[in-house]
Amino acid sequence: MVKKLTQKQYVAEGGSICPVCRGADIVADHPEIDGAQVWVNVECPCGAYWTDVYELTGYDNLNEGKE
Repeated sequence: MVKKLTQKQYVAEGGSICPVCRGADIVADHPEIDGAQVWVNVECPCGAYWTDVYELTGYDNLNEGKE
């Protein structure tokens, strides 16, 4: 039996594999957004399911436009 990934290991993998079986055939639902937090329900054919949680860390490509 494969040991499940820790949260730190899962994040290091970019959330691209199942933390239980380590398979890559995971399916993510549509993201839900509440302010600066986003979460996505994810499931794997092995039967595992979980919620990925994302938090705002900043912005990029700011165009200040015209004053």
